[in-house]
Amino acid sequence: MASSTSPAEASSGGTGGNSSSGIAGEADWFMASGATNHMTGDRTLISNLVPVSNQVVQAGNGAGMLVCGRGSVNTETVVLPDVCCCF
Repeated sequence: MASSTSPAEASSGGTGGNSSSGIAGEADWFMASGATNHMTGDRTLISNLVPVSNQVVQAGNGAGMLVCGRGSVNTETVVLPDVCCCF
């Protein structure tokens, strides 16, 4: 099951998320160590963004999300390669 963290919290190890409503915002991250794909809805976080078409990833709740691009996300402590950008 994925948890929601902001990029800053992801780099500092926090769990994050919108605790008041439990609904993820645009800048939230969904990260899981066993995830097939890491995803973000914020294309400004992606470096070397490569557009893709006709690719859908399945979220933990079974919903399909259209992938519009892939690239790397660089934080102070970690580089996440091949992150899907969904927007």
